Amino acid sequence: LFRLEELTAEKLYEEYGISKEQRMKNPEFYKMFVEDFIPTREDLERKIAEEKLKELCLRIPCRVLMHRWNPVQDFVNQFTRQGRIQRWTKEKTQKLLVKAVNRHRNVCLYSDDEIRKEREREWCERKKDNLMLLDVWEYDRRLAIYDFNCQ
Repeated sequence: LFRLEELTAEKLYEEYGISKEQRMKNPEFYKMFVEDFIPTREDLERKIAEEKLKELCLRIPCRVLMHRWNPVQDFVNQFTRQGRIQRWTKEKTQKLLVKAVNRHRNVCLYSDDEIRKEREREWCERKKDNLMLLDVWEYDRRLAIYDFNCQ
């Protein structure tokens, strides 16, 4: 479902709302912070050693995004965009959220393909981030050893 080839710098620029004029002002900056972070096939095929995997598990906290694929959060976002939540009391907000969720309870708001594709993309990006973190930590260790030996 998710194709790595679809994850291009141009698509990321579009997702983050970065115009071509902004990129032309400082191309090295955007290349460094966008193009270098795009995962490649080599990154995804690279195996992580057991001790490196343990280090990742110990140093990176586990995060659960409770608002993703959550109909209640979607309705909160929709009502906020419409300016309705600001006008309502807390009790009325909760009552109308329950009403909205119950009304659309039998409707599938997210397709399985959409969720699977997004999860695969996030997995690719997370693997690239983890590999980059491991490289940075290895560099820091080498630098610390070098500094210790020079003293």
